[in-house]
Amino acid sequence: MIGAVRARGRSERCRGWGKRMYRRSIVWVLALILLASSLPQGPAAQAAPQNTVTAATVPGGFEDRKVADVFLPTALEWMPDGHMLVTTQPGQLKVYNGGSFITNALDLSGRICSNSERGLLGIAVDPAYTTTKHVFLFYTADTTSGCRNRVSRFTMSGNKVVSGSERILLTADPASAGNHNGGDIHFGKDGTLYVSLGDGGCDPYGGGCAGSNNAARDRNSLFGKILRINKDGSVPGTNPYIGSNSARCNVSGNTSATWCKETFAWGLRNPFRFAMDPNATTTRFFINDVGQNRWEEVDSGVKGADYGWSCREGGYDNPEQSCSPTSGARGPILNYSHDSGCASITGGAFVPNGLWPGFNGSYLYADYVCGKIFRRTATGAITTFVSGLGSSSAVHMAFGPLGSGRALYYTTYEGGGQIRRIRYAGTSNRAPVASLKASPTYGRLPLAVGFDASASRDPEGGALTYAWDFNGDGVVDSRSAKISYTYRLSRNFAAKLTVRDVHGAVDSATTTIYAGNTPPTPKITAPAATKLFRVGESISLQGAATDTQDGTLAGTRLTWRVIKVHATHTHPFAGPTVGARTTITAPPPEDLAATSNSYLRLQLTATDARGLSRTITQRLNPRKVSITLATSPRGLRLGINGRTIVAPATVTSWQTYGLRVSAPPQYDSAGRYMVFSRWSDGRSAAHTIVTPASAATYMATYKVQPTLTQSASSTLVQYDGPTTLTGHLRSSTTTLAQRTVTVWRSLDGGRTWLRDGLATYNATRNRYTATRRLTRNAHFQMRYDGNTTYASDRSNVVSVLSKASLTRPVTPDTVSRNVSFTTYGYLKPYHAGSTALFFRRYVNGTWTYYGAGKATNTAFDGYTLYTLSGYSLPYAGSWKVRANHSDGSHAATYGPWRYFTVK
Repeated sequence: MIGAVRARGRSERCRGWGKRMYRRSIVWVLALILLASSLPQGPAAQAAPQNTVTAATVPGGFEDRKVADVFLPTALEWMPDGHMLVTTQPGQLKVYNGGSFITNALDLSGRICSNSERGLLGIAVDPAYTTTKHVFLFYTADTTSGCRNRVSRFTMSGNKVVSGSERILLTADPASAGNHNGGDIHFGKDGTLYVSLGDGGCDPYGGGCAGSNNAARDRNSLFGKILRINKDGSVPGTNPYIGSNSARCNVSGNTSATWCKETFAWGLRNPFRFAMDPNATTTRFFINDVGQNRWEEVDSGVKGADYGWSCREGGYDNPEQSCSPTSGARGPILNYSHDSGCASITGGAFVPNGLWPGFNGSYLYADYVCGKIFRRTATGAITTFVSGLGSSSAVHMAFGPLGSGRALYYTTYEGGGQIRRIRYAGTSNRAPVASLKASPTYGRLPLAVGFDASASRDPEGGALTYAWDFNGDGVVDSRSAKISYTYRLSRNFAAKLTVRDVHGAVDSATTTIYAGNTPPTPKITAPAATKLFRVGESISLQGAATDTQDGTLAGTRLTWRVIKVHATHTHPFAGPTVGARTTITAPPPEDLAATSNSYLRLQLTATDARGLSRTITQRLNPRKVSITLATSPRGLRLGINGRTIVAPATVTSWQTYGLRVSAPPQYDSAGRYMVFSRWSDGRSAAHTIVTPASAATYMATYKVQPTLTQSASSTLVQYDGPTTLTGHLRSSTTTLAQRTVTVWRSLDGGRTWLRDGLATYNATRNRYTATRRLTRNAHFQMRYDGNTTYASDRSNVVSVLSKASLTRPVTPDTVSRNVSFTTYGYLKPYHAGSTALFFRRYVNGTWTYYGAGKATNTAFDGYTLYTLSGYSLPYAGSWKVRANHSDGSHAATYGPWRYFTVK
């Protein structure tokens, strides 16, 4: 769990803020957890770390300042009166004004899922708030059918949400994984509400997890989409997929129709954040879509666009999917590789024109992993704008009010959580940055503590003066940069440092000194340090703690957190949970690649009566099992959890982890077509192996199947004309003779097939042939039915187009100049459409085009009678005419020429 929120115990399968672990994780833990996370594998301990976040590195003329501490802030927005609304992942909607949080407007913590990346994630204020008092929230609802992402409208009264005012606008399908939620909501300038929803981490319709999750391609669900709704939850009539093949998905999250009416754009993995452009005259926005293993991307929000996930990632093919929608998929406006060390795109914001010099047309976007904010200029150039944000920032960014101007605000999980602000100061003086170090921060009396302010700095490089208040009485105790102070009373002291620059600007920093106190000693009593877990196992966590000053601590002073570690990065998994005991359900690895370098880190924190804490950690490892996949014959390809391997191959799995294996048909190195016969476990070609407790081998046996191909002597045939079908039935490179090969015909584009006789084997030409006459368009297919050893093999489909047949036009042999005459003829078979007659005259030894007339078509005895009446020609000499017909489904067809004379 995150915060004091009940977890549902569901598996956290796939990725962090939407991707492979460190790339996708929200490192939600407090500073004490962050420090404990860096400790060696347990048990190990850390006492009373300080909650500090170092100011970021900003360009000249800018400054980065803390606005407020807040636990796990996800998004922020402003009311018209300037009050800032802040959402937290555990479910609080907080109101900030006048330098502090003045109230909780709403607490959803008892109604939401907030484990993993779930929680209260997004907020939008009604543009007509002054009249409506409406705010809109995106949160993960804890429902009887599971954890479901939801958008609701609430009514405010002052700084509080009116009880019972919630109106649910839409709810997505339940998601078994805790990530890829999306979670952003914004109003466009068109007055409608835009919502981002991720692919859910794992496809609830059986499409796999992570890179093999294709839920975003399911057009009839809300997953992996940008949605657009009205303020009341209805659908704008201008949404791109409104029609007879669409339906509402706002209640169930899906529909049996082709499209969800709420869909504005689709094919997105985890559009965790998107940003509206305040400088545009119409609705314009960019989408920050979190990538899988390789690419992060920014997309331009376009009505009806398909951004290609899960077939593509950042404009490149996704190797875990076989699809590749190169036509129709919209590419990103920018992407960047994880090779840069940045690997999870988060917040974004357009810089308001005129706010910062030289920034007109600029877009800012952040990366959670490398802790940087990048700038995309109006010309598309990419530069680093801010660095040093920490490894858990910036979750959300937005421009908000600051005095008479505006500044860039961002939320960060670094150090437990803060709201920070970047403003442009220009040539005016910027406040200094106070940095306080104290050691030790606790101990028996008398307690001598060394204080150091030398890391404090002035942005302009000027001299600083220091003022220390070691005991919180408001009296300056020292003005030295470094000083030692001895505490002789047993209580907590708030030691404060104030620094001042030469222009009088000040900044301060505070730390707590626990004089006469030592941290408690926690102990994890279960599970044992040697314990190996299996996926889905219920594991009891038990602990205790003693304290020199307080004795044995009650369970209410113990807090559990569980971190999922993948290589060098982490994901939240469960907690914080208060109590001496709690239970977790062991998760699967994020994907097959994570099985060899992932585990759980148990963290038990004990806090004494004066608030001094110590955290210990213990590593909880999975039971790893080697699974070998083999084929007979050797060297064939097999699928496993979205990957393709060449057998034999051995992979590392975890006990009871599900391995989705498949044995697809394929050609071997000798050119033979191989089809699945059986698995050694007796299961079907595609099935799930539940990993056993010990190493095992699974063999897929293949057999050779002949392959059947066909072609046609002509794919464009005159009406009632012949086409010869030619087929080759091959095993390896040898054509198989004297087998039963049937011909099938479809007259409705391949929807319905009827048997159309046998193909004949021609021993001289070593092929199968069949001649068919066409009176209309047809599709043909040869099918192999001659050997029960093999499954029926169907050839490729050949489309043969029937051309309409026109007779020679009938005209008088001689017509008079400028006198009208009639021309007519027949079209076989009958076709709707138009027939035109083209006239040419013989001039100076060359037939020259003169003009055309549109004939009238009428049905006549199963044919078409075309007639052109009232046509006249102004020049004497030799002439000719022929007919042309096209109905849109047949090739344009010319009839023979008819020659005549004009006098």
